[in-house]
Amino acid sequence: MIQDGWLASRVQLGQRSGITVDGDGNVVAADWNSDQVYVIAGQTATVYGRPMIRGHYCLVADVSDVSQPGNGGSALAAGIKPYGVAIDHFGNIIVTDVWNDLIRVIAKAPACSTGSR
Repeated sequence: MIQDGWLASRVQLGQRSGITVDGDGNVVAADWNSDQVYVIAGQTATVYGRPMIRGHYCLVADVSDVSQPGNGGSALAAGIKPYGVAIDHFGNIIVTDVWNDLIRVIAKAPACSTGSR
């Protein structure tokens, strides 16, 4: 099982369906098999509302409950199927959610949350 805070080189990932790098050097990826969006911290700092160490893994969105839309709440409890990721000019993560036919936004700060457009 993948644990938050693990060194990224120790994490065995599924099938990445989208990957990008934000303005702070964090690697952001959508994982199609595990239905997750994760960040590998580019520096030791607060990353998407969570304290992180450079080179470590941070889960920012999960499919833990498909009955929960995640809109306005925690992205860690959103029922999503991420396909692609991008970063907007504010540094927010934009995720394509193919289960719900939505574009999701995971706020850069102060905490991980989603909304739809």
